[in-house]
Amino acid sequence: MIRSRSTSLFGGPLLRLCSSELNSFAQKPINHNGCKKYLWNAYFQRTMATLQRPVNPGQAKGIPPRALFMLTIPAAAFALGVWQVKRKAWKEELLEHMHRRIHRNPIPLPLTMEEIDKLDYCPVTLTGTFDHSKELYLGPRTQINVENHQGGGGGIFSSTKSGYNIITPFKPNDRDYYILINRGWVPSDRKNPAHRTEAQITGEITLNGIIRLPEKREPFMLKNNPERNQWVYRDVDKMAEVAGTAPIFIDAAEDSWIPGGPIGGQTNLSIRNEHMQYIITWFSLCAVTSYMWYHQYVASTTLRGRLR
Repeated sequence: MIRSRSTSLFGGPLLRLCSSELNSFAQKPINHNGCKKYLWNAYFQRTMATLQRPVNPGQAKGIPPRALFMLTIPAAAFALGVWQVKRKAWKEELLEHMHRRIHRNPIPLPLTMEEIDKLDYCPVTLTGTFDHSKELYLGPRTQINVENHQGGGGGIFSSTKSGYNIITPFKPNDRDYYILINRGWVPSDRKNPAHRTEAQITGEITLNGIIRLPEKREPFMLKNNPERNQWVYRDVDKMAEVAGTAPIFIDAAEDSWIPGGPIGGQTNLSIRNEHMQYIITWFSLCAVTSYMWYHQYVASTTLRGRLR
């Protein structure tokens, strides 16, 4: 029994009924620059000869479960590649949004939390006084150099020296509660406020800053320890509860620095965007495993004759 592979793949009975019409169409001559050419050319003949293979009548019909299971590998790799394409578009949109917003002119700090929650990375200006008696320490972490904010770049870690961001309650003049201000980074040996007394600002001050929303704890990241005043990530609600402030967090701008004090401008804008590497990896895996599946179950005799 001889059965063409094309017949097996695309519904044998239907093509057998149409075989005479297909053969007539393939051998129909066409005129091209005065010369007759036939659709039934050598390439088509070779293709049909390749597709026609003897079939063992006793062979089981359908795709074996093993072949179906192995097909899930390229399918899953393709799905992950598509997901990374979407993630890449989302990350690029987020970065563009951050840089577009951070370049706005500073605005007065809004009065309602509903407005503030919509203004992450938005520059603000405010006037008030610090309460240095309730400092919080966010770290350890390295200093961020943000000199390229104006050029649209992100924060760059300028050294490997360890230190802490100093979070200080701040009482704005236009409201009756305190908020949290990240004054900036200090090396570990200046974490103790007794080692930077000259920088503990007293009296009224006007400063520029950037609104920051709560930060999610990354997998495997250490937990905050409020009892020991050790903060690894920006848990605004818990920080505000411990310091007795409203849950509003502002990163002081780089121009807030005074000699001996925390270095402002510690807003990190360098969000990792490695999705293109993941896209290449997953689609490459999809292509390789698809070829392997084809070679194993289609090009070889393993599956030939099962598909009818």
